[in-house]
Amino acid sequence: MNERIAAILERLKRIERTILLVRGGLGLLVFISVLLLILLLTGLAARLGHGSVLLGLIFWVSVPAGAIGLAVLVRKSWLSLEQAALVCERKFPELNDGLISLVQLSGMVEKNQTDFSTALFEKHLEQVEEKLSRLNLE
Repeated sequence: MNERIAAILERLKRIERTILLVRGGLGLLVFISVLLLILLLTGLAARLGHGSVLLGLIFWVSVPAGAIGLAVLVRKSWLSLEQAALVCERKFPELNDGLISLVQLSGMVEKNQTDFSTALFEKHLEQVEEKLSRLNLE
């Protein structure tokens, strides 16, 4: 039973990493795009002879602000297993809170705090495995 739970949890960990990479990549893309836009405007203003000091100031203020914003975005994209399960259940409503409860119950099983029927847990695990086999979470 532990191997089956570990397989599901490993799948959730892969989803966590994917979410982190996608959100971090999009944030980095926006950061670099804005940075290049400001550099382009600074170069254009310098050629025209107007406002290059103001745009340079905007550039040096926006770089640290953008770096902080990017760090906050990456930090908020760092999900726990339960949050990753919640994302999956929002995307696939047919899971019916089964994945979140499985993550919570498996945490209790790992700590040997099983104050529930292991037969019912086994049945719940089978139901979640069956639903996950029909879905492509990634």
